[in-house]
Amino acid sequence: MNLDDLVDRFPRVWHATFAGGWDGIRQSGLRSSMDLLTEASRADEASVMRSEVVTVATAHGEAMLRDQVPNRKDPEPYLDGVTVPEWWQLLNSRSYFFADEVGLERLVEHYAKQGITQEVISFQTRRLLATVADQVEVSTVNAGVFPRTTGPSRGRSTFQPMAEFSGVITKIKEVTVTATVPIVDQAVVKVVRITPGQDSVRIWPV
Repeated sequence: MNLDDLVDRFPRVWHATFAGGWDGIRQSGLRSSMDLLTEASRADEASVMRSEVVTVATAHGEAMLRDQVPNRKDPEPYLDGVTVPEWWQLLNSRSYFFADEVGLERLVEHYAKQGITQEVISFQTRRLLATVADQVEVSTVNAGVFPRTTGPSRGRSTFQPMAEFSGVITKIKEVTVTATVPIVDQAVVKVVRITPGQDSVRIWPV
């Protein structure tokens, strides 16, 4: 599969961040949690689960990283060929985009129940990923959620390089990138701030 194939099926992808996150992303690009933690001299935290939202200091201000509480108390029995620290490193070394709005809405709703505002960025897939196409991967599952089955179900193969993917394209759930994703205004359709109990507000373009 190449970028043309991905764009044909998913002309838009979405990313959700915390309130204020759009400003930092627009300035420095979309960076992985590991990248941000490394800049803040906290790289060791990329190997462990985040039980709560954490804030890290960057050159462009503070960035908030999501909590990672898994739906399995002990993920080890469900990992294929990787240790638990390696699994968290895999998750933390990528930027994530939703391939459809269903998963996006679930994430926003999850934080809305906690009273936490989210900013949702809608991108034109081609303009967003053209410069990092060789670093694009796809996943047919929600990488951070383990299925209700026994045995290994997550590992390095959870993230498949776009160029090597030969599965059913309609089954793709997430698009990930292993490098910083530069953000140009032309790639952004809109940014919407969703505050629990209030009407959504478009914050870009204004």
